[in-house]
Amino acid sequence: MSLPLSFFDAQVAAIAATTPEAVAAAASADLAQERMVVVIRGPRTAVKATLAAAGQKAEIIEQGVAAR
Repeated sequence: MSLPLSFFDAQVAAIAATTPEAVAAAASADLAQERMVVVIRGPRTAVKATLAAAGQKAEIIEQGVAAR
């Protein structure tokens, strides 16, 4: 099955017509904050300080670095 020649133009138009309010409504309907996972990689002290300043709790998971 092939796409019509107008497919990509229609996609661009649909994306351009999307409002911030529509994105927020879709996100609030489909995303549950209690199930979200955010992965941050960086120096532990900087990451913890930044999250603490934002009022967020960090769960540090150690992962070993494979020898090369």
